[in-house]
Amino acid sequence: MTNEQIKEVAKEFMEKSSSRRDVIDGITKDDLNLAIGSIATGIEANIATFDLSLPIKAQTGLIAKQKTGLFFLITKKLAGGG
Repeated sequence: MTNEQIKEVAKEFMEKSSSRRDVIDGITKDDLNLAIGSIATGIEANIATFDLSLPIKAQTGLIAKQKTGLFFLITKKLAGGG
């Protein structure tokens, strides 16, 4: 991710956390930016594994944007989100 993308994600994260009144204690902007970069690196490093975990029909029938959307929805659900 570029620094600009990291800043955009951090901004969106903070806005959503604020609207939910989540407490974020002891995390600086730099800490958050590092966490976002680390998560992005982990996802990028494992994207091939994610793709291979899909059934063949989904590997070939879904475009990258659809797979990403599916990954996002599943991750959100597993994390207890709506």
